[in-house]
Amino acid sequence: MTKVYKLLLIDDDEIFLKLAKMRFKMKLSGKVTISTAINASEISEQMEKNQFDMIFIDLNMPGITGWQVIEKYKDKLALPSCTAFICSSSIDPKDHLKAANMSGIIEKMISKPIDIDYIRTFLD
Repeated sequence: MTKVYKLLLIDDDEIFLKLAKMRFKMKLSGKVTISTAINASEISEQMEKNQFDMIFIDLNMPGITGWQVIEKYKDKLALPSCTAFICSSSIDPKDHLKAANMSGIIEKMISKPIDIDYIRTFLD
């Protein structure tokens, strides 16, 4: 039986979420289920109710930053069963350095749009 991976996309951009979901479903059909969260309350609800295999976190969101999400849920993100990525369009070197120093919590900071073929290497 093929494992179905649970993914969570955290981003305030609903168009990005819709397109990312569509791309994941096209390229990884039957291998993933995808949940989304666009604000602090949805993030909290998803993180409290579910255990995800992979989480993608945007840095710049109104109401809560990606860094705040990481700090609040670092215990869940650090679980061996969870791979977390910062998924951002940020080109700020400080963000990249901070992400690189979060080994054990954040796998890597990746650019938008998400490279599904790269993500597939974590699922196979």
